[in-house]
Formats: sequence, structure tokens, C-alpha cells
Amino acid sequence: MVEVIEGNMVSERFVRSVDGKFIGEKLWNGASLFHGIVYARYARFGMPEMVEYGEGEIVDAREYGCVCPQNLSHLLEQLGPDSGLKMREGELCLSVTVPGATSANCCSGEESVEAKENCGSGEEPIETSANCCFGGESGASGEESLGEEHRRLPVMVWIHGGFYLTGGSEDHRYDVSSLALAGDVIVVKISYRLGAEGYIWHPERGVGNLGLEDQKTALRWIRRHIASFGGDPDNITVFGQSAGAHSIASLIASADDVEPITNVPRFGGETLFHRAILQSPPLGNTITPKAAAKVTAAFLDRLSSIAGLGGVPEESARERREKCFDKAVEGDEVTLGHIIEAQDAVKSMRLGLIFLPVLRDYMRIPPVGGQSVCRDCNCGQTNGDTTTGADERPGRDAQTSVPGQPNRDAVDGKDRFRVIVGYNADDASPYIRKWTGFLWKTPLRRPLVKFLTDKVFRKPALRYAAKLRSAGIEAQTYCFSWHPQGSELGACHSIELPFLLGKLEDWGSAEMLCGMTREEYETNSAKFRSLWTKFARSGEFPATGSIK
Repeated sequence: MVEVIEGNMVSERFVRSVDGKFIGEKLWNGASLFHGIVYARYARFGMPEMVEYGEGEIVDAREYGCVCPQNLSHLLEQLGPDSGLKMREGELCLSVTVPGATSANCCSGEESVEAKENCGSGEEPIETSANCCFGGESGASGEESLGEEHRRLPVMVWIHGGFYLTGGSEDHRYDVSSLALAGDVIVVKISYRLGAEGYIWHPERGVGNLGLEDQKTALRWIRRHIASFGGDPDNITVFGQSAGAHSIASLIASADDVEPITNVPRFGGETLFHRAILQSPPLGNTITPKAAAKVTAAFLDRLSSIAGLGGVPEESARERREKCFDKAVEGDEVTLGHIIEAQDAVKSMRLGLIFLPVLRDYMRIPPVGGQSVCRDCNCGQTNGDTTTGADERPGRDAQTSVPGQPNRDAVDGKDRFRVIVGYNADDASPYIRKWTGFLWKTPLRRPLVKFLTDKVFRKPALRYAAKLRSAGIEAQTYCFSWHPQGSELGACHSIELPFLLGKLEDWGSAEMLCGMTREEYETNSAKFRSLWTKFARSGEFPATGSIK
């Protein structure tokens, strides 16, 4: 069943946004946090509706918001029962972290870089060193203002991972305040529907890829409101890890077209982001409409049984599922607890992801001047000016579409769509240990880790980057190879996250960091945050080498 946990108390130290519309809290390190902001509402299995604000309306953003419905058991094993997470249907939340109202934020330290040739090949890891101070005053009690003089800052939007089943913007491990201060950037974290509520595949009822639509709606909200926090709506970088990175590839694939010359993706003629960073996207994990339909059928069968929705003998399995779906939409007889339990029960159907965007080609690059149609999914939905539906017409194979690039030299490099995509050297090791049992302790461990890492992460990442380049999009690959000396897991999946997000104390119990010193943590954190925020600020790629 679902466990709902009470949220934290409202902070007494608060700050207002530039326009005074949002009230947030002042953090210990000088950053300003606006969280629990509801950016959209939805009916169960319905499209998201962006929140609109009335004239003069003030939004209190000092209290932790909700995470989307999910099975918290796995998350609570790491966060503990007092994690402060709470769940609610019908609302989608985000948080905005601003470097600070009064702080100097960060010194602009220069990086010393050891570069190698063959930039962006992906076969050689990135080697850098950088120092950045974590400046800023803690701020006094009471109200402060970001101030009208606050310059327009670059914006980074974090899309969390978690197998499309867990996680959210309020996960305290994803503390982005140090990242915001280190790079003098605004960082936004978004939640989106997960599991069956986000990715049930039922095209006959116009339902599919709802979590992806949530992400698009969040990006539209950010573009519309980020100036309230001093952010630049024309300089937005999306970044994410695992399912979050997979989501970014899905967003790019579902774009209607791209801007001529710059190749920036457009959605209904609107630009939602300008650069992208994909950390360990499992691009080797895809699901066809046929397979997704089987998952949906199994989910509805299980849900019907759990909710006690008995049928009559003459009913077919399809009729029972449709009745169950209707009851789930109505919400009277089918509770959130039933949905979570049924969702958890079908996870064992296949290895890897079971609820995820259904796209024919995750590596699709939209053509210049394309129609407002996503030709890679079959859900038949319409969201404003964007329709998703299959286009089977000859000659519309986006996989081979390479847009022309006239007058590219007339465009500043930082204005062109640039992508960083990469993997960790031992991405697959946690899954190999979980799935193979005794084989983990044999000499077969290393070959198995290499094989699955290559299949799911490394080779798809390199192919994706090559495809982007073939379409005129500037892309660079990386390999994160650092790990504590003697670690069995190696440079495993998610090992880079502690160096990018949160504090060491937030991740200190993680097995993948066992044996790491504080000095190693501080050094790697400075390097990694500097690389990512520099890319967000200027579009400058990291120098070739290895992150190690």
C-alpha cells in the first residue's frame, strides 16, 4: 500500500522572486529555494493542464511539494522513513534554485585542462581539473528580494531518473544548491508522472506517453515564468540521468521539427530548451507498441484482481480490462494503493524498463520544417498544437533525414543546438550483480559487465551522438571512469550523481562510494560541476580526455 509522509515545516527565512510573485526560502549557503510549486494539474490518465495565475496572485513556495504516485519502498530504503516525501495525485510540482539574493555566488576560476586529440569521439574519457569557491552569505532572518538588478542567468533543468518508477524533484539527494552556486546558474527540478499513471499504453483510449507530456508542460511553464526568478528563457539546458536522460532523447525524438541553421528542437513552433546533457541514458532499452500493449493488459488484469472487480462469465478479457480502466479513471473503486500494487506486480514481466515512452525511434532527429506531428508514436493524442500519431507515408523516414545547414557560419556557436551524451565505464555492474547471483563472484563478472554496458549504454550513446552529428547537430560523448580504489562496482550506474548533486552527507552510505575520501569527493565535485555549468552558460564543450 501507499505510504504518505508529512512534509517539512515552512521556513521562517524567506525571499521573494524578482517580480514578487513567488515566495521561497533562503538556504544556509546563500542560495534561494522555491519549491513545491505546482506547475500543472491532471485527472487520472488525463493530459496535464498548466497552472495559470491570477493577477496579483502570490505563490508560497516554502514548503516541500508532492512526488508523483509511486512505490516508495525502494526509495525509503535509501532515504529513511523520515525523508519528508509525500505523494499526491492530480498535481505536478517543480522547484527553482537561484544562486542567491546577496551573495557573490562563485568566483570564476579557470580550468586547467589536459586535452587529447580526437575530440568528441567518446572513446577517450575527459580529464580536467577546476577550482570553484562556494561563496555567498547565509542571509538574515526575514524577507529578502532577488532584486530587479539581478541579471538574467542561464537555466538548467534536471530530469530525474529512477526506472520511470521512482524519484521526484523533492528527493533530498538531488540538492542542486551547490551546483547553482558553483556555476552561477538557476537550476530547476521537475517531477513527472511515473509508472502506469505516466506511461500506460492505451492508444484506443487516447492515452500514452503522459509522463513525456508532463515534461513538455513543465518546460513550457519554465519558459513562461523563469524570468520571475532572474532566469534567461532563451538559455535553457536540460540535463538528466538514466531514465531522465532517456526522457531527453524522447523529447528530442518527439519534436515537431528543428529551427533552421541552429537545429534547436521545436514543439508546435515553440523552443523549450537550447542544449542537452544526457548522463547514462539506457538507449538500448526500448519498447514497441505491441510490447507496451502487453504490459498494459497485464497491468489491467492485475489491477482488476487487486481491486476486486469481478466480471461476468460471458465477458471477454478485453471487456474486463476496459471496465477496469473505466473504474480506474473514475477513481471510486480503484484507489491509488491498488494502482501502485498492480504496477509493482508487473515489474517482473521483463528485465529493464516496463513503463516508458513508446517511440518508434529514440534516435530520431526531427527534420527542418517538419509538420506539427510526432511521427514516432501511435497514441493519437493532441496536446494543443502537437499531435502524436504514426505517419506511414513513404519518404518520411526521419532516421535518414539530414537537414541542410545554410549559412551556419553566420550563427554563433553557442546558439547552435549542442548535446553531451555519455556513459559510465561500468554502468551495468549493479544490474549484473542483482540479476546473475553467484556469477558475480566468478571471473565472468567483468565480461558480463562490459557486455551489458556496451549493449545498453556505451554503443547506443556513441551511435546517438554520431546520428546527431550526421544531422548537423554538434554533439560530444564522454566516459565517466572514476571509482573508489578496490570497488567491486567500479564506475557504476549513478556514481557521478554525488559529485553533481547534493552533499557528501546525502550520499555517504552509498555502497558505490565506499572507500572514497572527502578530498576525492571535493575534487571530483568541483571538476564535474564546472564542466556541466560551463556548458550551460556558454555552450562550450569539455576538452577531450577522461573524467577520472
